[in-house]
Amino acid sequence: MTKKLTADVKRKAVIGIYSTYGCMSAEQASCFIKRKMDLTISASAVSGIMRALFAKGYAGSSKNEKNTTIYWLTVPAWEIKEDENDGK
Repeated sequence: MTKKLTADVKRKAVIGIYSTYGCMSAEQASCFIKRKMDLTISASAVSGIMRALFAKGYAGSSKNEKNTTIYWLTVPAWEIKEDENDGK
């Protein structure tokens, strides 16, 4: 049984994985988070968090040749302000 993760834990995990590994899809980030942090966060949750960060100018995105959205951070992780509404 997996424990319920708070929005803040998910947000910090997503920011941490993109800060460490750069650009990738939400599906790839979800797998990296599971493998590196042993947390289960769905690709749709990762995508929601990254879209919220994109809207605030903290992240970028584009489509690759397979029409998959690729996300990356545009500012260092320590410059991203906390917001309880990200990913909701």
